[in-house]
Amino acid sequence: MTPSARSGPTPPPALLLCLVAAPLVALIARLLSAPWVDDPANFLADVSAHPTRSDAGGLLAMLAAALLIPAGLTLAAAIRPHKPKLAATGATLTVVGTIALAGIATASLIAGQIARQSQRAAMVDLWDHFHNASIGNVIFFALVAGGVGYLLLAIGLYRARVAPLPAAALTGLGGVGIMLTAPGPARPVIIGVAVLALVGFTWVAAAFRPRTDPDHAHRTTPAANTAA
Repeated sequence: MTPSARSGPTPPPALLLCLVAAPLVALIARLLSAPWVDDPANFLADVSAHPTRSDAGGLLAMLAAALLIPAGLTLAAAIRPHKPKLAATGATLTVVGTIALAGIATASLIAGQIARQSQRAAMVDLWDHFHNASIGNVIFFALVAGGVGYLLLAIGLYRARVAPLPAAALTGLGGVGIMLTAPGPARPVIIGVAVLALVGFTWVAAAFRPRTDPDHAHRTTPAANTAA
């Protein structure tokens, strides 16, 4: 038999809204943005074909990163009373990954300005140099750390019985996917993982509702009737 969910304080509505809005905004951003590809010329050509749309996607990606911080902290707070070390580690790693997401979004906005320049060959070389800079390795490891953080939070959600296994699994997979596919590569992939995150995060948010203990109600009702 699956154990019943543990009771606990319900997060404020603003935090529940962030939990749902973060993957939703990320999904919209990925529908608008041009995913990074290995060929700089093809990527800049994709951006220059729809520069305004690309800029909108970059701005929304930054907003999604901002929303993911309170969203991750909300997940951590839900499991902290039961799994404090898991909550602290997961929250820290997700914040590290989210900072890297903001860096990716900033780079996408820079790419939009590069793609608008007339010296296309020089701009391709500039983006290629930027894309392959050593800072890219730091961003990659930060994204991996963020993915590990979401896995830990997902494990905590289930082990603390805050959310059912499918909700916790989708939250973990979606969080990992959002982190690891932030630069690309293929539009169906980056959109698909955002959908997974949206379903998982929304499911967990729905699990945060006032819970009653049927056994407690059964015990207290007779006593109340006797007193009456």
